[in-house]
Amino acid sequence: MPDDRTTAPRSGDQARGAPASRGPIPARPGSDQAHAAARPALTQEDIRRLTLYKWRYSLESCGFTTDQVGHLLFLKWLFAASAGVRG
Repeated sequence: MPDDRTTAPRSGDQARGAPASRGPIPARPGSDQAHAAARPALTQEDIRRLTLYKWRYSLESCGFTTDQVGHLLFLKWLFAASAGVRG
């Protein structure tokens, strides 16, 4: 099977002729890596929205109802607001 570089080399691979690791491969122009590098970084608002989505999804997957999740997220916001945390 060809080496797809998704796993760490096993001991003895070098002795059997496996290619040495040469570090990360630079992105070719027009590749997905080059396109990803050109994307702008996430804004604070993006990070906040993704965090809230992650919390909601995690709580719902643990068996909380939508109403319970809403109350928990409100309590989290209320606690942060009373502590002077922005966001």
